Amino acid sequence: MVDAAMVAGALTTGVVDGAIQSVYVSNPEKWTNKFPFVGTVRPLPPVDDWIVLAVPAVAYAAGYFAKSAAAKSFGLGGLLYAGAMFVHHIIVDSVRLSGVKLSAGTSAPAPQSFRTRRMKLEQAVR
Repeated sequence: MVDAAMVAGALTTGVVDGAIQSVYVSNPEKWTNKFPFVGTVRPLPPVDDWIVLAVPAVAYAAGYFAKSAAAKSFGLGGLLYAGAMFVHHIIVDSVRLSGVKLSAGTSAPAPQSFRTRRMKLEQAVR
């Protein structure tokens, strides 16, 4: 059952993710390989995506231990957004690492900010 707290959690997590991404996009040269825009073991997403995933997980855990249905629901909504985003990044990066050539129309290109960030992280590691 979806309630207002769950929707608020998903929307809040999306806004936080967008705010973090906008910081990077505003000046990629300054933020590349600086916390939280640090790469991890591929195909796992960079640290900023882990932070976006961790915040609603903490909210859910706090609601669970405090026996607060609203806090649990808020955290679950955030996890629905962040978990899907996290899995999406893993799948897309795994396909890129595999070298599989997709035929036209089978996959939408990754957003420019993610693609640019990943390329800069790869260049810095080399």
